[in-house]
Amino acid sequence: MLLKEAENSNILIAMDEHGQQKATTDLKDSLDKWLQNGDKVSIIIGGADGLSSKCLKACSEKWALSKLTLPHSFARLLITEQLFRAYTLTINHPYHRE
Repeated sequence: MLLKEAENSNILIAMDEHGQQKATTDLKDSLDKWLQNGDKVSIIIGGADGLSSKCLKACSEKWALSKLTLPHSFARLLITEQLFRAYTLTINHPYHRE
């Protein structure tokens, strides 16, 4: 079902405990590239048992938010906040501080 919902996306990112952890500036660089290329991105979060091997294989990138186990709703909130933070970096807004 997740892959069907994301079928119009040209970039699929799996949130996976074994994925790469990104810094906010890394996410900003990705966001810049996606905006410049007109990419449609889907970020897929698995349930309690993670994502199927078929879903993981379909994704071009695998990211991890933390080594901690997070509730699904919190993971969505954290991803949303980080995308907002990356966007503020893109438009030179002072929201993000290093």
